Amino acid sequence: MKIFKTILDWITRIGLSAIVVLFLIVAPFSILPSLLKNEAEINRVEKFDYQGILEVWHVETFEGGSVSRSTFLEREASIFEKKHKGTYIVIQTMSLEQFELNIASNKRPNMLSFGIGVGNSFVNDLIEINSNNIRDDLLLYGKLENKQLAIPYILGGYALISQNNDGVVGVGLKGVTNPLMALSTNNKKIAKLYDDTNLDSYDCYDKFLKGNFGTICGTQRDVYRIFNRQNNGKMEECNFEFLAGYS
Repeated sequence: MKIFKTILDWITRIGLSAIVVLFLIVAPFSILPSLLKNEAEINRVEKFDYQGILEVWHVETFEGGSVSRSTFLEREASIFEKKHKGTYIVIQTMSLEQFELNIASNKRPNMLSFGIGVGNSFVNDLIEINSNNIRDDLLLYGKLENKQLAIPYILGGYALISQNNDGVVGVGLKGVTNPLMALSTNNKKIAKLYDDTNLDSYDCYDKFLKGNFGTICGTQRDVYRIFNRQNNGKMEECNFEFLAGYS
């Protein structure tokens, strides 16, 4: 019996030794690659096709709404950054005067967002771009010498808003926008313009509220403001005639 137990212990030791040897032989082929992979994941430095910062200038040239155009651009930039890891976009908002100073100082951004009135001083720095699925009438605003140098991404419109028929129309003519083009495009004949040509769009709206004239050629922003005043009972109902064909 004792001999039998000795033989059994001897066989068990040989078996365990064999298992250990087998483990040492198999381990490099099974466990080690996994360990190396995990180590590589820990120390791995992600590589992207391009890493850098794109500077976008946004030039404000006319009155905006409650949600600014720069806020829209920042939201779109965030979406772009998530799709293109390692690329960052910085939005710098500036006035027309600041833009002109930067251009005069030979400073240039990577991309430019601008409203009407910035002029052509930077045209030679622009490159031709491709455009798809955009209305032809809008593409015309970004063409020069038959080259597509810009693409419109936000547009607005005008409307004749009347509270009485005194025949006088107020138009905000100060600044870079031109509401008279909207009237001309729609063949609207104006008997008399309000005599103060130094009004910007907001001053014109303010004068309209004070009763200086019975009709205003206003922006979509004016339409929104007047609708709000009517809904809140702060203003009598007005007539609205929207002017198509010109932005």
